[in-house]
Amino acid sequence: MKTIKISVIEDEPQSLSLILNYIRELGKNYHVVSATDNVTEAIAQIKTHQPDVLISDIRIKEGDIFDVLEKTEEHIRTLVLITAYEHYAIKAFKYSAIDYLLKPINLHELQLAIEKCVRQLDFIHSSAISQFKFLKSKRHAESLNPSSDILINSGHSMTLLKQN
Repeated sequence: MKTIKISVIEDEPQSLSLILNYIRELGKNYHVVSATDNVTEAIAQIKTHQPDVLISDIRIKEGDIFDVLEKTEEHIRTLVLITAYEHYAIKAFKYSAIDYLLKPINLHELQLAIEKCVRQLDFIHSSAISQFKFLKSKRHAESLNPSSDILINSGHSMTLLKQN
C-alpha cells in the first residue's frame, strides 16, 4: 500500500491532537502533510499538498469547511467531515464526503472512514488504468477524436461513443 497523504482541519486543539494521535496509531502508511485551524491556511495547504484524504471539522476559524471546499474542490480527492452537528449532513454529501463522523469520535470510526477513502482512491486508480487500456486497444481498431468521442463507464464495462 502506498503512503496516503492526509490533511486535517480542526480548530479545537484537543480534537486536533486526538485526530493526529489516531492517525499515528493507524501506522506508517498514513502521513499527515498539513494541519490547520482556519480557512485561509487550509486553502493554501490543500493547494500545496493536494492530500489524498481531507479530514475536517465543519466549523473552523474564519468560516466553515464549505468556504474551503468552494476554493479547493479540484484539489481534494476524498473527504471525511467531523462535527458535533447533525444538520450539516446533507450539505456534506453534496460535496461528496466519504463519511460524516459525529463528535466525539473514536479510533475505530476514524479508521473505518479512512479505509473507505483508501478504497475510493483504489477504485479511481484502477478505473483510470482500465480506461487507459480500453482507449489503447480501441486506438488500434479505430481512430479516436478526443474532442468529440465520449467514453462511458458503466461500472464493469466501457463503451466508446463516436460523435457520428
